Amino acid sequence: MEKQKKEHLRSKYEKYLTRDEEPISEFVIGFYRVVATNKRLVFLRKFPKSFIPIAYKNIINLEHHVYISWRKLFRSLILLAISIYGYINYAESKETIDTLFSFLEKNVPEISTIVSAIPTETLTNMLLLVLLLFGILYLLQFFLSLLGKLKISLEGASSIRISTPLTKDVSDLIKMAEMLMERKEGYVETEVGGELKELESGHTYLVKEYKPERSFTLFLNEVNTGCKGLYISRTNPEQIEGRSKLEKASIYWLTDSLTDKKSISPEPDQLFAFISDYMKKNEKNVILLDGLEYLISHANFEQILRFVQGIKDKVGVHDSRLIIPINPRALSEKEIALLEGEMSRVL
Repeated sequence: MEKQKKEHLRSKYEKYLTRDEEPISEFVIGFYRVVATNKRLVFLRKFPKSFIPIAYKNIINLEHHVYISWRKLFRSLILLAISIYGYINYAESKETIDTLFSFLEKNVPEISTIVSAIPTETLTNMLLLVLLLFGILYLLQFFLSLLGKLKISLEGASSIRISTPLTKDVSDLIKMAEMLMERKEGYVETEVGGELKELESGHTYLVKEYKPERSFTLFLNEVNTGCKGLYISRTNPEQIEGRSKLEKASIYWLTDSLTDKKSISPEPDQLFAFISDYMKKNEKNVILLDGLEYLISHANFEQILRFVQGIKDKVGVHDSRLIIPINPRALSEKEIALLEGEMSRVL
């Protein structure tokens, strides 16, 4: 059955595949059809016609997120209210626009000829219609923002965002891509300094790994030996593997989306204040901060480096331990070196 499926996919997408490339599965993501192969993801769209191949080795992260565009809604309501009011009170609107264009005609000679050639009634109708159309456009954009987007962060290139709800195909694509990314050529998880039995108070640890698995183990060990635990994660708390082992820890979702779950904003100032307050209130604590790449994508590296430096100083004066996992392929060698320089130990 599996063999027949692969043969069907190969015959269907053969013109897009290289000689030694094997299709694994296909997904429907928004207006795109996505083919996952043993080497890359291929995004295809019929109209306007698009062909976007992305090698696994160039992918830093895949995630689906919802960023609600409240500004679009407010703009829409304001413009629709103005246009509706204008049509209801047409005579008053016409008088206002006539006064406005009379002023422009007198004070801006360059447009006086154009303004005088168009009847006030026509100008009024045109302006109200434009306001109405823009109001509808902003309203549509607001509703589209509720669907969310699949975001694919790429090394050395702009992120790709595709408007789509969180469907089964989106979830399956993320899972499959992450599995294949772990096997991508050239990626080697590095380790410095050997094994750790326990973390030292007042120390910060940078763990270089693709997924925060070792970081999670270190964090869990500290929680089980009596530390108060704060886990700030880029994953929905309900989806964290091993969550049942974290009953003694506080888990917060690092996200800019509105949620009824425990969440924290990726704004560096807010996050710094939140972590500092936690360290003050809880003696002997351990903090796992997963999502440094996400923070950098929201601000910039310099801001996040200053944030790390500030948190390091706070850790140093409290009975705290800080663990920061990082994907070494997500940052440049210079940026990795700057982060390493701020850490007590690199693993």
